[in-house]
Amino acid sequence: MNIQTNESEQGHTPLTAQVANLTATVEEMLHGPRVTVGRIVNYVLADGQVRPLMVTHVQGAALGHVNGVLFFDGSNDARVLPREHTDPAGQPYMQLAVIRYDANKTPGTWHWPEEV
Repeated sequence: MNIQTNESEQGHTPLTAQVANLTATVEEMLHGPRVTVGRIVNYVLADGQVRPLMVTHVQGAALGHVNGVLFFDGSNDARVLPREHTDPAGQPYMQLAVIRYDANKTPGTWHWPEEV
């Protein structure tokens, strides 16, 4: 009598697939969904307010470091920007590099927008 069976016949997922799924689940729990180019995330200004950041490059998906274009509220945000801007009213955006993910919303970091 042969007791070997094909795992798919029993409805079980192979162990390697289970490990991959678990790894992806843990990564999402720690860092949120995988960030990709073109996604809009929240950037935290020095005063704790958030502004949209369009991701232009992912430095390392596992670490959550990204480059992006920060869009802000013109001269209203000039004093809380991450660096000096010569024309915040005329060009209310700036390129930022190596921004780290932080679910605790520390100034100078990015996080996923809250669900509504």
